[in-house]
Amino acid sequence: MDLGFIAALGGDEAPLLGAMSTHPQAALTGLQAGYEFSPHQRLRVARLVVEVGGEDLDTSMLGNERLRQDVDWLIEARKQHRRAQSEAEPECAAVEEPEKTEESGEVPTLSELLGTEASQSDALLLRNAVYFQPQVADLSQGDRRELTRRIDTCWPDSGLAPGIRPGGHGRYSVDWEVQAVLVYGSAVRPPLPNERWAEVAQPPLVYPGREEWLRERYRKAGAVSAAESLTDDGTMAWTRLTETIPGRLPLRVVTAIARKVRKERRRSPRAAAKTPGRRPSRRHPATRPCTGRPRP
Repeated sequence: MDLGFIAALGGDEAPLLGAMSTHPQAALTGLQAGYEFSPHQRLRVARLVVEVGGEDLDTSMLGNERLRQDVDWLIEARKQHRRAQSEAEPECAAVEEPEKTEESGEVPTLSELLGTEASQSDALLLRNAVYFQPQVADLSQGDRRELTRRIDTCWPDSGLAPGIRPGGHGRYSVDWEVQAVLVYGSAVRPPLPNERWAEVAQPPLVYPGREEWLRERYRKAGAVSAAESLTDDGTMAWTRLTETIPGRLPLRVVTAIARKVRKERRRSPRAAAKTPGRRPSRRHPATRPCTGRPRP
């Protein structure tokens, strides 16, 4: 229980999670106590409860109604995120073998292309990023630096978002330059300034290594910018963003998410049915308006 209480208040989550996993029931009790003691850590505690109890957790066992709502929301958001991962595939991401060179009759390797003049190799690199990505792990340091330079060169001046367009049925059409940035970048993981961190965090697409890239090159200002500019109507985008932020969520990120959650709850017919009107003040019973409604 003590570990759960401490985890709810702050600190490095990794060692605490390892210890709490051996006594999950006591940890959940401590997390609830920490939540009530320090409610400004709402999203952190909800995330820890899901990590300890799993997504099959019976949330009715949580005594705090607000914590139960936060955990229910987070579990549903993660499920929607996984469904989105299985559906959000860029239309131009098919893995096809590039054309063979006329000289050798063989497909060039990624290393060979990086050693060739950009004017002769960039078209192949851009249009076959998914094919070449597995070869990034075997590149020399010099080749990795060259690939990082090429990523920087092909990064669109207008950002990544304009190059990603919904194509229907959960699919997206992606410009070659944007595809190359996300595919190669997720493999080589170059440093990211604030605005580029936000650009990489926002697209609703799945690329192996992208979340690790964002966590490894984490930028607090970038996370805040991404949170405040996300306009996704569902919860998947928020879940994707929180999964890329190591440690405690910045206050401005929490505020942006809380604003979005409140907005979604107001839209929910179920929530509206539970709150038919504003609760009158209990401090001045004589001034309560007569609305004809039963008292809540």
